[in-house]
Amino acid sequence: WTLLRGRSNRFQPMKEMFVEISGEDAFLDTNSPQYRALVFLAEQDPLKLNPNDPILSKQIIQRYVLSVLYFSTNGPSWKHRVYWLTGQHECGWQYVICSDVQEENNNTTDAGKTKRQKVGLTSDKFNPENMDDDFSDFADSDLGLGKGRIITGLKLFDNGLAGNSLPLELVELKYLHILDLGSNNLVGTIETYFSQFTHMRELYLNKNEFHGRIDANMTKGLTKLKVLSLGHNFLTDQVK
Repeated sequence: WTLLRGRSNRFQPMKEMFVEISGEDAFLDTNSPQYRALVFLAEQDPLKLNPNDPILSKQIIQRYVLSVLYFSTNGPSWKHRVYWLTGQHECGWQYVICSDVQEENNNTTDAGKTKRQKVGLTSDKFNPENMDDDFSDFADSDLGLGKGRIITGLKLFDNGLAGNSLPLELVELKYLHILDLGSNNLVGTIETYFSQFTHMRELYLNKNEFHGRIDANMTKGLTKLKVLSLGHNFLTDQVK
């Protein structure tokens, strides 16, 4: 690879970081969701996050995954997308749910005293109502960067998402507790990579246009799953 003339000094190290997630081929097409997400983060993101700062790597990856999802599902036509792809912390992007916790030696600890209830990622007492989905409060606060705010939910129900497949990059959001993509216009197959969401409690993919067979391995790793909603698609051999 060579740096393109006029690119910021963040472009190449970010590209190398994202190739580890998406593979090199994802960036051959400059119109791909991955390439567009790279351009946003390296060239357009007002935060100008430094990819060489290890403290910020998790935040950069979170913003990358959300940006790929946005571009993969026709984000500009979503019904609601307040603060998406802006300089606000990604925990302030509309319908993104975060827990104010951080990983430390494979455990979870508070990232600091705030008014929000802390949700331990390893707790079995998970309750979506305890998680923050008030994006305006996040967006208007000085959250700081790289302080362990981890995405634990996406509630994009009936929001106009449309696309031929869900991006594999979603698996980088390792601590998702709830993913609600119901009542959208998503097509394609439901991939077995969902089995990697080992913290998932609620998964809603209902009322889309998914088709094909449901692989039994899809739920193999979802030992904490309480709700799985796949109805009103075009699926066969549905998981029970």
